[in-house]
Amino acid sequence: WTGFPLNLLYASGTITTTATNNSGNTISNSSVLNWFNATTASSALLLAGGNTAWTISDNKLFQDALRTYTGAATHYGLQISNTTGNAFVITGNTIGHNSSAGTGLYTTAVSSTTLAVNFVGIALSVGSSAATSVQNNTIAGFSMTTGATSTTGTGAWCGISVTAGAANIGTSAANVLGDNGTGSISVTNSNTASTAVSLVVGINNSSTAPVTISNNVIGSITYAGSPTPSVGFRGIQCTGSGTVVVSGNTIGNTSTSASISLPTAGNTTYGQSLWGIYNASSSTA
Repeated sequence: WTGFPLNLLYASGTITTTATNNSGNTISNSSVLNWFNATTASSALLLAGGNTAWTISDNKLFQDALRTYTGAATHYGLQISNTTGNAFVITGNTIGHNSSAGTGLYTTAVSSTTLAVNFVGIALSVGSSAATSVQNNTIAGFSMTTGATSTTGTGAWCGISVTAGAANIGTSAANVLGDNGTGSISVTNSNTASTAVSLVVGINNSSTAPVTISNNVIGSITYAGSPTPSVGFRGIQCTGSGTVVVSGNTIGNTSTSASISLPTAGNTTYGQSLWGIYNASSSTA
């Protein structure tokens, strides 16, 4: 690869004790653009070990031109990977589009029809002592082609994912994935295998700690298979063992037809599947 950083901001702090972690840092009101690697994982913002209680607010994360993958990879907007870090605040950020004005499309493609490329807007693997707060973020304006056959976890495209730690998602201000129209988030699966199957997931929770998912708005999502993959959609997916509360969320739109659209029939092995809320958690509230 040439010309782009793997991570635009990478933070790794002292892990001896929580008191020596990087803490109280704020990233705000910034345009964060053009992080990319064609063959390996990349993140606009990556907070690794030794970080706790950061605030990430009112930033614009986007790509200003087409990005084409030549190897399997997961592409992240904001990633926090530190299971001893707590009380992060992620609020008011916009992820997607191709400009800081929130216009155009964040566009990715693959060099091979079966290439497994995945996207996660906000990926959290955090601590459980004090909940991380995810409020008032917008993830929209995507055109993605992938050959991924992900049927668990974050799927081929995922807006917000919590794989470890405690989190409050939308509890004080809704996160919006997509918009009130159609096709704000458009994913096409190009895998030509006769039994290919893949998911798009709005919000994923597989944590063993308490997670509350409330008041979020998920809509204007289209996932198509071209030509034969079976595709599925899960607005909110819970598969963890921690206590989970899911309430007051809006998935789809009562006044806009095809707000959630799976326009292709899929293959005869799997067909297609659509779940508003998919709950396979072993603990609920």
